Amino acid sequence: MNNRFSKALGFGLFSLLLLITSCSEATNTEQPASTTVESEQAVIQQEPSASSQSLAPGDYCFKIAEETITGSTRLSIASDNRVTGTGEAVIRNEKEGYFTSYQQVLKGTLSGEQLKLDVTTDIENDTQSSQETWKLTENTLDTDRNIYQKVDCSALNSDQSNGDRRLSFASGSNSAVVENAVVRGDRDTYLLNARANQKMALNITSVENNAVFDVVAPNGETLKQEATNSSLVLPATGDYSVVVGGTRGNATYKLQVEIN
Repeated sequence: MNNRFSKALGFGLFSLLLLITSCSEATNTEQPASTTVESEQAVIQQEPSASSQSLAPGDYCFKIAEETITGSTRLSIASDNRVTGTGEAVIRNEKEGYFTSYQQVLKGTLSGEQLKLDVTTDIENDTQSSQETWKLTENTLDTDRNIYQKVDCSALNSDQSNGDRRLSFASGSNSAVVENAVVRGDRDTYLLNARANQKMALNITSVENNAVFDVVAPNGETLKQEATNSSLVLPATGDYSVVVGGTRGNATYKLQVEIN
């Protein structure tokens, strides 16, 4: 009797062990499928977040106006996140009597908020090239040196045209002379419409030999910087900017421009 009871008990325990083992294997078999579904859901949830970091294609303009620097930057973002742009700024230190200006040409790509750029800077008769990473958001541009605030591009165009004076030649003449004075830290800008392949000759003199000019093409490219005398063949048809500034202090100058 005890022997039959022991055999029955042993058979029952063996059956229970098989049942537990079977359930465990079924659970282990189903778990990877659940994990895979959860991983796919995680990937799907992350995709919108990553893409939402990039700005939509279009033009973006930024401006800074502080005691030691004033400037602006215009960026154009393409559908493939390639970025081109230009920038300009005036730097001044009243205590040191220091004044300079520079123009930049920007080319690069945008990934999220990271703007990786090849930067060409024209400053004080020198051209410098650098690779830089800036931070670009909907409302700010952080160059790691200064933070620019977003402005409407049409407003930026208006700001840049304020105070600009258009040069015109007298009937039958191909030259013009301007006599003026520029305050330390400011610049005078003269607009001149010309055709591609024409020649432009410029000369500037000043009482204290402290006035220079830049020549900027219609596309924003700086053709000459901080020059006192120049002769160049114009690359395109449109409005050229002749920007006059002082290298130190106030500058009283005489600017001569000739087009052939």
